[in-house]
Amino acid sequence: EQAGVTGELKWDQIWKVVRIPNMYIIKVGPTNGYLVPFRSIEGRKQEFVDFCKRNLPPKKTKGLKA
Repeated sequence: EQAGVTGELKWDQIWKVVRIPNMYIIKVGPTNGYLVPFRSIEGRKQEFVDFCKRNLPPKKTKGLKA
């Protein structure tokens, strides 16, 4: 929740999850995505990656690592 707005996302809405320096991006379209900064999941990056890989097909998490 941020500024009173909650974000609910269903697994079938996710195009793919990618890792860039300092954050993960949960892509929901060609130009839209949710940013997940590493500092927001400090100490739980592997848990985040495992969670994504468990719930998404391999093609949507290809190359994803903690």
